[in-house]
Amino acid sequence: PEPQRAEVFKQREHMRNLRGRIESWQKDFDDSQGKVSTLYAMLRPLSLEFLLYMMADVSDAALQKNISRYITLWRREKANVCGEDLRAMGLPPGPAYGRILEAVLAAKLDGSATSTEQQLELARRLAADGVEVERVAQAVLDSLSSHGAHQGVMLRVRPYRYASLRDVIDAA
Repeated sequence: PEPQRAEVFKQREHMRNLRGRIESWQKDFDDSQGKVSTLYAMLRPLSLEFLLYMMADVSDAALQKNISRYITLWRREKANVCGEDLRAMGLPPGPAYGRILEAVLAAKLDGSATSTEQQLELARRLAADGVEVERVAQAVLDSLSSHGAHQGVMLRVRPYRYASLRDVIDAA
């Protein structure tokens, strides 16, 4: 059927575009710079069949192992926090739920919020700060950065007031 065929072509194209990015991620991961949540976000759109094909097609044994970890462990991982917890915090249901839960899951995958308490605290901070997390394609990040250097994460903030030389001297 045509819809399934279109989905296969879409995933194949996604997989082709990912090849260099996941190899680059593996190098970063080997240097303790790559985050599991980044690999998770890249592989998430792919079906099991494409994941298995990609795992068989890459030559780097460490990358094969990490794709296998994604298939067997990471893709099934869920945040310990759920929408009911967010509602109990007084956050009205809406799109913020998905963004907060996605950020909490990323923190869990990366090891910075492994316990339920840590995840609840992160969810509280995100809800209170109104921080919105949005996943976008790497090309979008490349276009937003001044020269393509972003480590896969960017933040929009208010203009920052820099300290003058006098301020630095006075504070010393």
